[in-house]
Amino acid sequence: AEPWTEQMRKQIEEKLHINAFDIYGLSEVMGPGVACDCIYHKGLHVYEDHFMPEIIHPETLAPVAEGETGELVFTTLTKEGLPLLRYRTRDLTSISYDKCECGRTMARISRFKGRSDDMLIIRGVNVFPSQVEAALLEMGEASPHYMMVVDRVNNLDTLEVQVEVDEKFFFDKISELENLTKKIAHVIQQAIGLAVKVKLVEPKSIERSMGNAVHVMDKRKLVYRRTNPLLARGLGFCLRQNKEDIMFVNQLSVFIENREGRLEKVLDILKQNNINIISLSLADSSDFGLLRMIVSNPEEGKNALKEAGFSAMLTKVLAVKLSHQVGQLQVLLSEICKAGINIEYTYALATGNDDASIVIKTADLEKAAEVLNKTSVELIRAAELG
Repeated sequence: AEPWTEQMRKQIEEKLHINAFDIYGLSEVMGPGVACDCIYHKGLHVYEDHFMPEIIHPETLAPVAEGETGELVFTTLTKEGLPLLRYRTRDLTSISYDKCECGRTMARISRFKGRSDDMLIIRGVNVFPSQVEAALLEMGEASPHYMMVVDRVNNLDTLEVQVEVDEKFFFDKISELENLTKKIAHVIQQAIGLAVKVKLVEPKSIERSMGNAVHVMDKRKLVYRRTNPLLARGLGFCLRQNKEDIMFVNQLSVFIENREGRLEKVLDILKQNNINIISLSLADSSDFGLLRMIVSNPEEGKNALKEAGFSAMLTKVLAVKLSHQVGQLQVLLSEICKAGINIEYTYALATGNDDASIVIKTADLEKAAEVLNKTSVELIRAAELG
């Protein structure tokens, strides 16, 4: 009972190996069967022997020209029990009376662009949720699960689009997630002609509906109280070593929204699964955090977090043991820099002995391991961290 975009129709056809068609109907009229498209998908053929369509301006109620977008109005011609005269559907479309490639001559209505009652006017621009959905699907790097939050700040309308982080596009770097955020914002702006703020949120955090999906929260129409909750800052990673990668340790990485209780939830899941946190690092942006962790069982930790709805992944890193001497960290990093290897991040590691240890992520781990093996530092194996 919800309009789809052309991109969503194509995805359904590709994944199910079927031909998918638009069928339009209203329970007030007769249910499905009022109009249907053909194999050419050039509009839905209206069964004019039973229903007379009109397109009107949703505000002035004046008829609009053929091909112009307006609100669809129906008059039933053969209904006897509950006839309808000029019934306003609230659905926005356009109409064409020319002959279709399939040979039919019945009037055709175009794919619905939205509803007159879900159209948003933001800073003078008409915006439909279907435009955002189409942009996300066409982009191919974002989940189609989204929420548009409209607000008014200092007498100026604002639009925030919350997009769930798809497991396929979860990155181990804050910079990559920020780049994805910017890319989504650009694609949506191109689609609707309006600058938006994009906020990445956790998988399945946007409410699902069994009926028509709710994609808009217009706070301009709500009486609400702003709160300033404590935010769970940061993201995490946990890695466990693969047997074939003797020099590397597996780090567990977790995407966390900056909102109250999310970090505690991650830690509770690890606790319930008897997974010990050996070391962790928190990095955050204004909307989300990245938790990087070295844990006793990274694979099990990743699976437990994913089952709970978090985006989690394993990343290979180097664990290095240093002696407690002034300048040892500088000497270590100097060797890596001399080899032309970029250091992406590093943080302290607790190993339970008197040595100082750190976790290092570089752009080229194998080359970094070769360089460090030629020095006096000792690389820590995964087995030593269990």
